[in-house]
Amino acid sequence: TLNEEAMKSITVLKLGKLQKRVLNNNKMSLTYDDKVVEQIVSRCTEVQSGARNIEHIINTKVLPTLSKEILSTIGDDKMPDKAHISVDSDDNFTISFENIV
Repeated sequence: TLNEEAMKSITVLKLGKLQKRVLNNNKMSLTYDDKVVEQIVSRCTEVQSGARNIEHIINTKVLPTLSKEILSTIGDDKMPDKAHISVDSDDNFTISFENIV
């Protein structure tokens, strides 16, 4: 099994891939709080799934939230330069935008 530091490293790598994807597809930089990494790792409670669960959480929790927020922002005919992922008080992933033009 992977220890917590290894899980954090893998999470950072996976989020890095998401950052590249968002930049390539949307011309938008993506940043995130340290708490996002901690939240993803804390949700990986099943020992057997380990790092596979990281990708599952990003694909089923982070990405849909990000996509929905980007689409609702584009709907206002404005495209932000930057998106930031954080975690709210209920441990949900949230997205905020900067430099909306």
